[in-house]
Amino acid sequence: MIPLALLLLMLGIASSQWLKVFALIPVTLLAWAVAVTFARFESLSLSHTIAAAFLCGACLQSGYFVGGIFIRRRTALFPKTHAYLATRDGADAA
Repeated sequence: MIPLALLLLMLGIASSQWLKVFALIPVTLLAWAVAVTFARFESLSLSHTIAAAFLCGACLQSGYFVGGIFIRRRTALFPKTHAYLATRDGADAA
């Protein structure tokens, strides 16, 4: 289950670049289904299956949060590197 949790953490970081936060709802439901499937393959008990599903959902959402912070921080460090941003800010200042 740990490799699955790490994979979902990386998937959350990657999805924060392209998807809005509302996309986390179906993606989290899909992650829960995958976690339950893996738990059934490993013959885990019901309580361990529920814990694994919530751990995978939490890893996905934590990865999205961390990715969102990283992306916002990167654009805050270099705000004028894109021509669109420079012209947009120049038009707002006028």
